[in-house]
Amino acid sequence: MRIHVLPLGLLAVAMISSCVPTNENEPQSGTAQPAVVKPSAKATEAQASVKATGGQWQGAEYPRQKDGDGRPDLFLLGDLGGTGNGFEAGEARTHLGDVDFSDRLHGWACGRSGVFKTSDGGLTWEQVKPAGDWKQIRAPGSNEVWLLQASDRPGIGKVWLLHSTDGGLTWNDVLHGKLGDACDLYARGSQCWVMCGPRSPGFRSRDSGQTWTEVDSQETLDWACRVALPTDPTNTAGVVAYALGKGRGQPVLGKSEDGGNTWTRLALPLGSNEDVARGCICFPTTSSGYVALGGSRILCTSDGGQTWQERKLPTSQGVIALWFDPTGRGFVSVDNSDMNHLREAVYRTLDGGQTWQPVLGGRKQILALCGRGRDQVWGVGTMPDRLPVAVVVILKPGGLN
Repeated sequence: MRIHVLPLGLLAVAMISSCVPTNENEPQSGTAQPAVVKPSAKATEAQASVKATGGQWQGAEYPRQKDGDGRPDLFLLGDLGGTGNGFEAGEARTHLGDVDFSDRLHGWACGRSGVFKTSDGGLTWEQVKPAGDWKQIRAPGSNEVWLLQASDRPGIGKVWLLHSTDGGLTWNDVLHGKLGDACDLYARGSQCWVMCGPRSPGFRSRDSGQTWTEVDSQETLDWACRVALPTDPTNTAGVVAYALGKGRGQPVLGKSEDGGNTWTRLALPLGSNEDVARGCICFPTTSSGYVALGGSRILCTSDGGQTWQERKLPTSQGVIALWFDPTGRGFVSVDNSDMNHLREAVYRTLDGGQTWQPVLGGRKQILALCGRGRDQVWGVGTMPDRLPVAVVVILKPGGLN
């Protein structure tokens, strides 16, 4: 496995490939290559330091990882290209907490460092909004974006849902004064949902935010903090939605097959003390889904939540974010925030979580994952350190296409 260190801003970009080593000055035949910048003295020194310290920044040397068709994976790691971070004058870009892409090229990311957009698949980023309490972001189209902002003490009137249809040039304040928390946000096509946890009802829209309806789960859920809408075209009964929350003091998954008008309660094999607020869910299809509640185990279903199986990660680190595609290929990021005891950061599975392989480790904490199709997944987060740096990860299973 080769690691190429390229200077970009203050954080190097590493290209991690499990290919058989080749001449580094010759691109592989038929494969597009990222522009290689000659490493600066600082980057070369940093690379030597990584090797000397056993790879705290990079982590372990991982075994060969290949996708189902045998092609090697390619991971690109970089930052936002800012200055500052304690080393130089300028704005420090230390944290990204969410990411979403409308297609393979156009994406958005947000966090305490600000709001950013890209038009080249995440290789370069343009700052759209300054540093602030930006919590969630969704991009239904290349120029359309929904953005959730919340103060340090959320409550009615302290959470804002912003909407732009011109690439972030202008913004509209939606549902003003009605949201109590910024727990989760979904926006695809004409569907838009915002979940607020126990502080206020959630809201849903079927017409791209022109009109809104409260999410009323008819006592199925006392409150909900996560929502997932499968996008498989085989579902013809209506818009299916899954909502994770609590009901009667127990973790509950609610299921609607008519766009949120009526709900069915799906019991989860979990204890009442599970931290639902830290949970995450992913339903790539109407029948297949995955639920994690902050621990190292993941629940999966193949029948729309009627039955569940446990998938255990080979670590005690808690799940932070997860993403799966309809074939059962998935990535899971885990808690790696302890800078004094760095471990793995991301695991991958090709069989729905039955087996796992670590694919990323060292000084990285990935806080959000987003995928578009089978060939590209993005992650954002931070580098745990006394002087943290925002991190962008481009995961290309099977290499560059």
